[in-house]
Amino acid sequence: MTSLAEILEDPSREAIEGCRKSVLEELAAHLGLRGARAMLKPDLRTAVIQEMERCGLIPPAICETDLLQVVEHSEEPEPAEPPGDSPSEMPTTPAERKITPLPVTLPRDEPSSPTSALSSPEAARLQVRLARVKYEAQEKTRQQDISLELKRLELEAETKLRLRRMELDHELQMLRENTSTSGVKSRSAGTLKTDSPPDTDRREVEPPADERNPDATERRKFDVGKCIALVPTFRETEVDSFFSAFERLAAALDWPREVWSLVLQCKLSGKAQVVMTSLSIPDSMDYEKGKSAVLNSYELVPEAYRQKFRALKHKATGQTYVEFAREKVCLFEKWLSASKAETAEELKELILMEEMKRCLPERVVLYINEQKATRLADAALLADEYALTHRFSGDVPRPEHKRPVPLRPPGVNQPPGRQTHCFYCHRPGHIVKDCLILKRRNEQKRSPPREIGLLTHQPFQSEMKETTKTESLCFTPFLSQGVVAENENGTHVPVKILRDTGASQSLILEGTLPLDENSFTGLSVLLSGINSEPVSRPLHRVWLKCDLVQGVFDLAVCPSLPITGVTVLLGNDVTGVVVVPPFADYRKSLRGSRRDG
Repeated sequence: MTSLAEILEDPSREAIEGCRKSVLEELAAHLGLRGARAMLKPDLRTAVIQEMERCGLIPPAICETDLLQVVEHSEEPEPAEPPGDSPSEMPTTPAERKITPLPVTLPRDEPSSPTSALSSPEAARLQVRLARVKYEAQEKTRQQDISLELKRLELEAETKLRLRRMELDHELQMLRENTSTSGVKSRSAGTLKTDSPPDTDRREVEPPADERNPDATERRKFDVGKCIALVPTFRETEVDSFFSAFERLAAALDWPREVWSLVLQCKLSGKAQVVMTSLSIPDSMDYEKGKSAVLNSYELVPEAYRQKFRALKHKATGQTYVEFAREKVCLFEKWLSASKAETAEELKELILMEEMKRCLPERVVLYINEQKATRLADAALLADEYALTHRFSGDVPRPEHKRPVPLRPPGVNQPPGRQTHCFYCHRPGHIVKDCLILKRRNEQKRSPPREIGLLTHQPFQSEMKETTKTESLCFTPFLSQGVVAENENGTHVPVKILRDTGASQSLILEGTLPLDENSFTGLSVLLSGINSEPVSRPLHRVWLKCDLVQGVFDLAVCPSLPITGVTVLLGNDVTGVVVVPPFADYRKSLRGSRRDG
């Protein structure tokens, strides 16, 4: 490793080229060079060598061009001496002698001298090859510089072109605004200038800017392909949300209104696409008509939103009240948006219309809906018109219960093109409010109705006492005695039990036991009898002991039972297949009971 002291003692090019960068930095500092630490090692080495050559510490290097000149000079043939001329006959005066300068070379005794190195043809060919390599490197560098310069010029030209286009577009817009403003002024001023000669108003009309520059018109055309990629994906389960998102996107990007329908048709699928293709060409190009047709096909009309809003009365399992309130607000806003109720007066009309329809018969409401009345006064006039036309009393109350809608199979008695489909299960023949699958899902937590054979809501009339007494004789074989209590260690209360094989739920008369929250199971059961609506009754856990069973059972508490004197009605859920106690002669007991009666 060469140190700074060794280089200063014996400076040479080979010693400088073989030293490290730290030694080069010290040497550069010794020579007075600045910025040595920020330079790369090859650049620093070159700078140090040049500074030492300038100071005369090392001899200058011989470039390859000088070597080529030496080669060419050595290969030139010496001129032949003319006959008769000899050194003795040459002129000896300085003016007559022509002195040829010798090339500048290193001393001949040095091994690096060109004259000693170029003594063979191989060395000359090597020097020529070195010169060719250097020329090729220079040519490659020059080509790279030319290509970079061309790219720079292209970028500058493109930038200038874009700026010029922007200026032209701005000038075109300003020209259109000025033309529209000056046109109004010229028409108003033309009515005042009646005495001017015809030649003074003749002006050469320039063609519009769009005609003078057709490229500007092409640039200003709407690119539908780019806009289609921005539109969200259409889903048949989120039709209303899709239209809301589409309108916000189109308004934010300032799309022309006349292309909304075209962009919309490129994203529709399923039933929505079928509906759009069924419209005429003028109607399909109208965005509002196409949107209305698609929403009607999915039953997303104001009445559907109103029914959803009114039907949402209980929060779903696992849903918080905040989420329930948000869903309620969302349905209400969709109802208002579909009804186009934006002001307080329109909201008032909407609420009054709903209350008015609740008070009218169903057929009158259907007629008002068909006429699409939105104001209360119009609805009242339509109701009177319908009453006069069909000659019926308008005071007929509407039934409270909903009539079941028959589900017709697809294609039966359905006009072509008007077949209904359910928005929830996507099956034909019914709509979403009559979907049995949706109703079953909403009632998953509720217990299925239990059948009982002899439940009634009203006591028997006095004139039917004799008939009841006669009919109750047939229940005698199925009557038994037992005891009930809140628990096995509680107070035992004697009861009369009737074994009912037509009941799937056991019942107990209300007031038999002091039942409270401790005995309540937290569940209720739906009870349905013959010609009666299902009623909900609470289930209590009661200890029961009789000839048939003994243990703790869940009994439904009822305010009354169909058989007088019966306190507990024992169903199949408790006794199973056991009907009567074993080893009993029921025919004898039946004859004895008839004899007593």
